[in-house]
Amino acid sequence: MATDFGKASALGLDPIANAENGLLGFPAATPDQSFLVKPGAGADSMTSFSMVFDLYIPSDVSGTYGGLFQLGLSNSDDADFFIKKV
Repeated sequence: MATDFGKASALGLDPIANAENGLLGFPAATPDQSFLVKPGAGADSMTSFSMVFDLYIPSDVSGTYGGLFQLGLSNSDDADFFIKKV
C-alpha cells in the first residue's frame, strides 16, 4: 500500500487552518489491512499524531461495537477505542 508524506498542497488538499502542516496520505484500506504507527524520538520518527475518521455506518447496523484504534501490535485482543451506533 503506497503511503505519501508531504504538505497539504503537495497532496492536493487545502491547508488545515491556513497552515501548511505535514500530512500522511494513503489509500482506503481493506478490512484485512492496517497502518502501524511507531512513535520514536529520532529526527525521522513520529512523536505525535492526530486521529481523523471518515466513517460510514450502514443504517441497518445498531447496537454493535466497532473497533477504531488498537494498541496491541499482535492484533490478538480487543481494540482500545470503540464506537457504538445506538
